[in-house]
Order: sequence, then structure tokens, then C-alpha cells
Amino acid sequence: DDPDIARIVDAPTMLTVDTYAVMPDPAGRSYSDAFCGGAISSASTTLYQPATVTDVRGRRLADGGSDSPGTVVSRSVDQSVVAFPDAPAAREFVAAARTGWAACAGTSVETSDHAGRARWHLEQARYEGGVLSLAATHPSGWETEHAISAQGEIVIDVAVSSSDAVTDRAARIVRTIADRLSQ
Repeated sequence: DDPDIARIVDAPTMLTVDTYAVMPDPAGRSYSDAFCGGAISSASTTLYQPATVTDVRGRRLADGGSDSPGTVVSRSVDQSVVAFPDAPAAREFVAAARTGWAACAGTSVETSDHAGRARWHLEQARYEGGVLSLAATHPSGWETEHAISAQGEIVIDVAVSSSDAVTDRAARIVRTIADRLSQ
């Protein structure tokens, strides 16, 4: 829920600004490298093949409760749960991402959308306690951390972007969701 996410990302005014039930790729967004772009973007069709996914549920949160143009946001979260036909398919997806994200380390990806172009430098992927995560930094100091984990037939998928470049927030949210799913 919003208060738990707000606590993890240290943003007391963090609120849900959008929910979705389909892959939420923004219209017109493209990546210079589609796979590595998917490694930094939550619930992206560049990472998930729609034919292999049976359902998706997600929400976006922003500090101050708004992501409207002109609003200054210092943190945002995109969290989703993506259903696969069975647990082995979800585990295989994470295993394939682990191999692929490792190949993205040290590269740069340019994103392009209605807001303009941005270049992100991808760090080394980490795999700890069943959670795969990768951080990417922008020259402005912004950082995005993307983390995924399989829990049964579900892949938990979270991206946290912030201006204060604190890592491990996405992975902590993934672990929190995984703990709730296992109860």
C-alpha cells in the first residue's frame, strides 16, 4: 500500500497516481537498445512477450501524488505483478533476464518519448536472495533501479526512480511484495 512504499523510498507524500491492467508502455517511447531499455523499465513490452503473460496488474506512485506536467517529482515508483502460465515459466523469465541484464552492464541506453531524449548508463546487475536488480544513472544524477523476482507463477516487477540516487529501494519493495504473496 502507499504508506509502505512511501516508507521504503523515504517519500512521505508518495501516492498512487495511476493503475493499469495491461503493459503500460507509454505511446511513442523507444529505446536505442530495446532489451537493455527493458532492463531499466518496469512492465515493459520490450522485456515481456505478451503471448507469454496471462495477466498484469500495476500502479505508479509519485511523491506529492502527481506526475502531471510541471509538477516537480523527486521520486517515482512503478510496481507490477505479472502472471505467467505456471511457476516454471516465471522462474525461466527471471533466469533469462539475469543473463540478459548482465550483458547490458556498462552500456548506455537512450530513451526517447514525448518528454525528449535521455541517456542512461547501466550498472552491473545484481542477483541476491532471488531478486534481480539493475541500476541506471542519468548524467543529471537521477537514478533508476529496476528489480524483479519470481514468486510462484508471478513475476514481481518494480522500478524506482529518484533524484537522490539511493539504491536497493526497488529490491526492497520486491521483497516486501514477495513476503506478502507467500503468506
